[in-house]
Amino acid sequence: MLKPGAGQPAYRRLPVAWQLYSPQVWAEDSERRAKAGVPADEVQFATKPEVAVAMLETLLAAGVPRHCVGYGVDRGFREALAAKGA
Repeated sequence: MLKPGAGQPAYRRLPVAWQLYSPQVWAEDSERRAKAGVPADEVQFATKPEVAVAMLETLLAAGVPRHCVGYGVDRGFREALAAKGA
């Protein structure tokens, strides 16, 4: 195990949720998805901030402790975080 030392923070970062992002052009192109082996019924387009909010809702519902979250300068994302008390 790594111990904090010169140049190493005392904390580590770990993703707690992830998913493959599908751009709108992929979400709307069933032929392209079929060629790539992406199941047709598993793709719905959402913006990256919308995906992030959905992931946070799932984590909060599961009781994951709240920590500092950031996602660029997207106003809708920041407003969604504020509405959830995050």
